[in-house]
Amino acid sequence: MLLLIVIKMTNEDKIKQIFIKIFPEIVDDFDLNREQEDYENWDSFAHVNLVSEIEDQFNVELETDEIISISSAKSALELIKKKNNDI
Repeated sequence: MLLLIVIKMTNEDKIKQIFIKIFPEIVDDFDLNREQEDYENWDSFAHVNLVSEIEDQFNVELETDEIISISSAKSALELIKKKNNDI
């Protein structure tokens, strides 16, 4: 007998996974509220990678003003909720 367990990741889980992928140094210290300036390696290249991962994982296309507004995992999560009308 094959038992299949499906675990649905929440949007918050996905955002956390993305941030840890882009910033692996936070794996043991993830904080949804940590701001961009609190990340040692959050530069323009990391921001582009972050946006790319968010667009891929959530199947969305972000506008320039939305891309600029991402300054924390929390702001990314709020943006995804807004894009998906989950607010």
